[in-house]
Amino acid sequence: MKYWIGWENPSKVDKLDRYWKKHLYRRQLAYRILRELRGEVYTVLDVGCGTGVDYPFFRSLGWRYVGCDLASQMLKKIRSKYQAPVIGRGDLCSLPFRSQSFDLVYSSAVLCHLPEDLLDPAMMELLRVAKKYLVLAIPYVIDEATRVEVRNGFIVRFFNLFHLLSFLKSYAEIQHVEREDDILVAVMTPR
Repeated sequence: MKYWIGWENPSKVDKLDRYWKKHLYRRQLAYRILRELRGEVYTVLDVGCGTGVDYPFFRSLGWRYVGCDLASQMLKKIRSKYQAPVIGRGDLCSLPFRSQSFDLVYSSAVLCHLPEDLLDPAMMELLRVAKKYLVLAIPYVIDEATRVEVRNGFIVRFFNLFHLLSFLKSYAEIQHVEREDDILVAVMTPR
């Protein structure tokens, strides 16, 4: 798919891996919320797992982890970093898993990289494989309309906060939502 071309460049993958490690603090809100689901969740699918930056966190919770990404270079990087995780190549709009395969499906800053016409199929697919929860971490803006930019060859969508909440509610029940800085974390349950 055209929108993923930049993700296959090994030098960009290394650069992104360093960036994600440096900005791990941006995931702390999601991690705090995910910790609250201990005891209810035993399996997690990390969609758009990238280089595996979230794998150590999920491992610390004792959850059975499966990572999925479309970019083979991302998967190559995660395999070189960690021995244990189960990972696979898959398209966000056609995940290679049975319906309701995972207690929790997690996706951090992935929807913001999709073209408009793939948002609906992506949401439907994320919810299809989720048994109990879908947890999304998504960047947003408040005082302006949703906008799309191309940065370093990647699509980046900055959702307007109110548009984002309306969008999410149109797909699933929102059980919990919190925001910090420019990141919104939503815990959703499939209908």
